[in-house]
Amino acid sequence: MINGAPINVQDYGAVGDGTTDDTAAFTAAITACPNGGTIVLAANKTYLISSLYTNKNVRFQGQGFWYSTNAVFGNSGWLNPANYGGTVMKFTATSGIALKIGVNGGFASGVGIENIMILGPGTGTSIGLQIGNASNEGAVGAIVTNVIVANFKTGYVAQDIFESAHTRLIVRGCDTGIVCENDSNNNEFYTCEVQFSTVDAILLDESRGNSFFGGLIQNCINKGIRTLNSAYGNKFYNIWMENSGAITDAIDFASGTQCVVFGGLVAKGNVKIGATNCTIQNLYMTNNASIETTAGGIYARFINSKPSGTTTLNGSYPIIIQDEYVTTSVLNADYMTLGLTNLGTARLNQRTSSSCVNGVATVVAEGGLLGVGTFTSAYLTLVAGAKSTDPNTQFSDLVLWYGSGSTPTVISSQARGTPATRTYTVGSLNFQTLLVNMSADTYNVSSMNLFVQGT
Repeated sequence: MINGAPINVQDYGAVGDGTTDDTAAFTAAITACPNGGTIVLAANKTYLISSLYTNKNVRFQGQGFWYSTNAVFGNSGWLNPANYGGTVMKFTATSGIALKIGVNGGFASGVGIENIMILGPGTGTSIGLQIGNASNEGAVGAIVTNVIVANFKTGYVAQDIFESAHTRLIVRGCDTGIVCENDSNNNEFYTCEVQFSTVDAILLDESRGNSFFGGLIQNCINKGIRTLNSAYGNKFYNIWMENSGAITDAIDFASGTQCVVFGGLVAKGNVKIGATNCTIQNLYMTNNASIETTAGGIYARFINSKPSGTTTLNGSYPIIIQDEYVTTSVLNADYMTLGLTNLGTARLNQRTSSSCVNGVATVVAEGGLLGVGTFTSAYLTLVAGAKSTDPNTQFSDLVLWYGSGSTPTVISSQARGTPATRTYTVGSLNFQTLLVNMSADTYNVSSMNLFVQGT
């Protein structure tokens, strides 16, 4: 072998006929390949392998592939030789990891795989491709280019890898698609794709600063994009999510902070925010797709997005809505700041809570940034509850006003005392600030609803 020349698996006994076990030949090729070297797989060969692990800094290079099956995990079409070709690594392992790339006791630089189809057995619990390992076997600058992983329980796992690039990584027919976990940080994914997942299309678990640019999530059910366990700073730009009839949560930021969705499409399912300081911007939503925040979704920001279903916001801290094209929204919070623009009908529910003492619900315009438009009507309904001796759950002196500065124009005022339903109606206004203020009294707040009808 010429020093530094690529290693060809054919030279180490690989047959590539789809029936001969080529595991030993691949193991020999890996042993012979120096760190930083390339292992070449031939065109139009299907290599049958049980499982494979390399702890060296190497790359696998194929010659491209084709396939015609696009179905769920275990579909018989995946294993029909008439339905795929090119450079194919066909794995038989039904548990563990089919192809694992990592370095013992350190971080590999520049490991990777390109132009190869990784095909699974269609049964069991195995992972198709994993780069890195939580046991100090990570990777920096890994490269995954033009690779399809299909017919495994889990398609691709990045574990403890950093600053790595994935371009046209395709995962099809795997219950879980792409996973970043165990401090896989600052990685990039370009025009990647997940189809026919049934658990998670993309899952980020304790991983930070990862970015997804373009790409497709299609024909998936259950979860689309999900974050867990201190996954923060992850960003998704122009992800197209469509034809996912049974998907429940297209986006589920269940934990973490400062995650961002910019642009793209959600054809169906909820956008659910349970993490702090998250932003949804320029997202187009169809087929009754909705936005919902859960208890942890504090300081969530929704900008120039278009949900077609009901928007339900539940939080204990400010939630910003800017240029939000909603038809119906239900907003529940104890303290909420809303910049409402281009609304159809919005309703703010101030819930009974000990934290409502001196609570303020505000619709604001900040230097024109969150400008509130002209409304045909706006009115507030307050329902008093049972008498209470707890000053933390009492109210009075309900004041509804608009304007700005130290001397706002008062619309309506109600003195403390009588438990009743009080409704205040505002005509057509173009206002900067609409504020509802509650202070202590002797009656609980049963409910408070602010209705705003846009022009």
